[in-house]
Amino acid sequence: MSFNIKIINRIAGLLVFFFGLALLPAALIAAVYGEYAQLRAFSATSLACTVAGFFFAKAFRPVESASLKLRDGFIAAPMSLLLVSVLGMLPYVLSGEIPAADAFFESVSGFSTTGATVLANVEIHSKSILFWRSFTQWLGGAGIIIFTVALLPAFEKIAPVIPNAARVLFVLYAGITAMEACLLAMGGFSFYDAAVCAFSTVSTGGFSPSGSYSQLFGSGYVCFVFALFMTVGG
Repeated sequence: MSFNIKIINRIAGLLVFFFGLALLPAALIAAVYGEYAQLRAFSATSLACTVAGFFFAKAFRPVESASLKLRDGFIAAPMSLLLVSVLGMLPYVLSGEIPAADAFFESVSGFSTTGATVLANVEIHSKSILFWRSFTQWLGGAGIIIFTVALLPAFEKIAPVIPNAARVLFVLYAGITAMEACLLAMGGFSFYDAAVCAFSTVSTGGFSPSGSYSQLFGSGYVCFVFALFMTVGG
């Protein structure tokens, strides 16, 4: 059984490129809160990923007759999770907040939406790092949708209905997240806390910007919103 290495490498390039763009919201949060070490970490990682991903994808542009086979997908899927997990740990390490081994654990846990953590005291970490930590769960929760929307249209052999359906699902996923964030804001959450908690609950991952139960779950209204949107996300 042979694999189309050129297509697999192109998928990796496109994935790295879009991953670089996905770092920009966290960089913006770092800029807003004046977290300059974190801003440098996110900006450097984003720039490196977008440039490297762009040229890598260009270098492995498949010929017109190339098609994505099921066996290629079996390689591309686990490769994608490992790749984004390694790249996702870089802001943690470059900012100096989390050592490499713990950073890799948090990154894998985030993108796989497992929810396990090695951070004993969440509150000591910067706003942008905690934002990125929950955002990785949101990206992981939409992973298969993003993979389809961003990558499969690059191959002409894929049926047009698949990318179109994936776009609808992704818009729905983003819309549900925005709806929850608005409801949490109505319940007294700041814009930041509402967004971070919405990322975690819609993805059913569970990362939190606070280790305090009373701070996040002290309201029956908030508990209802969390339960509702975790059910919808599931």
